[in-house]
Amino acid sequence: MNNQIQASFLGIGNEITAGTIQDKHGQFVGKGLDGLGIRMERILLVPDDAELLHREFQHLLSSDILITSGGLGPTSDDLTREFIAEAAGVELEFYPEIWEKLLNRFPGRKISDTNRKQAFIPAGFTIMPNANGTAPGFWGWAGDTLIAALPGPTGELRPMFEDQLMQVLRREFPLEIAEVSEFSLFQVSESALEESLLDASKKTDVYWSTRAHVGSIMLQLRGPEQERERVFRTLLSEYGPLRIRPGEVDPAQEIVKLLNERGERLVLAESCTGGLVAAAITEIPGSSEVFWGAVVSYDNDAKNKLLGVGEDILGKYGAVSAETVEAMACRALELGDSDYAAAVSGIAGPSGGSEEKPVGTVWIGLASRKGARFSDHIMMPGNRTGIRRRTVVAVLLRIEQLILGVDA
Repeated sequence: MNNQIQASFLGIGNEITAGTIQDKHGQFVGKGLDGLGIRMERILLVPDDAELLHREFQHLLSSDILITSGGLGPTSDDLTREFIAEAAGVELEFYPEIWEKLLNRFPGRKISDTNRKQAFIPAGFTIMPNANGTAPGFWGWAGDTLIAALPGPTGELRPMFEDQLMQVLRREFPLEIAEVSEFSLFQVSESALEESLLDASKKTDVYWSTRAHVGSIMLQLRGPEQERERVFRTLLSEYGPLRIRPGEVDPAQEIVKLLNERGERLVLAESCTGGLVAAAITEIPGSSEVFWGAVVSYDNDAKNKLLGVGEDILGKYGAVSAETVEAMACRALELGDSDYAAAVSGIAGPSGGSEEKPVGTVWIGLASRKGARFSDHIMMPGNRTGIRRRTVVAVLLRIEQLILGVDA
């Protein structure tokens, strides 16, 4: 892992740093590099500022690979060519064939002399033709660092990176591309997973990367197959088969698949999630065959009038309680004439919490036609949006447990 090739990405443009457009190039390039076994060390975004560009170029030359995007246009603030040439200690060289191609791209139209700037490339660098735009990319060496310049527009950068630059990197570097295994983890914190991985990977050559989402984490393990399998088995024994699974798993998709296979149906009763669980289910093609619908009973009066939750239950235990969500689930099961029902009620905040039931308190109730009836209490971290989105994942996982009849 210590010998892994390191790369940096430099996104250039005032429109990026001003927030006018969102940079997704660094993420795209990083994912492509990761597939080659190259680690993205840094992603930096800088405006079209000569002093700042000069400083960052010098700083990033410590990487094995430096990839830039943008700054290849014809205007005076497009400075990428100049700084790459400076870093490599070479002059800019005019390429007539690039200029000719630019002229032919707009036949019958007068091209400004300022566009000639796009025909200059650092001497000794290799051109990467741009079939989708006017500015070619190029790559070459500055000392021990390979520098590659890509155009800024997405429709130009992505094909150039995938079709040309990735082939260059394969040729120029002794890449040992380790096989990779991917896993989805649910309701596991990044810090807890990190501790588990440090323990599970001891005395192995396995290394990992993670992508965190709200309520889930995508984990990649790289290294020898038997050692990857050993790390996975250790995590499986710790977290269980529903919280860690091979591949990229969508819990809503798994539920719809299970219900379709069994010819069974689901109904929901939602409070704090306001229909978000139903939205996740109905996002999946084929859900209409297995999903009856949802009752969004946000107010206590709605819980009473729509789902028949008794005022005695609401008054004694409150809307966020085991008794309330179980009553919601059982009544929804009857209304929807379904095989399974799930109900959820919680305090998403920012107000409404108490010492007994703080913000983040969530109760999930479940019921089945076969007679199962139980509830689960969870404390959700985060702000209102995070609590609601994490709760959706938790509800989906509990529904899957109910269908399969297994523990988490």
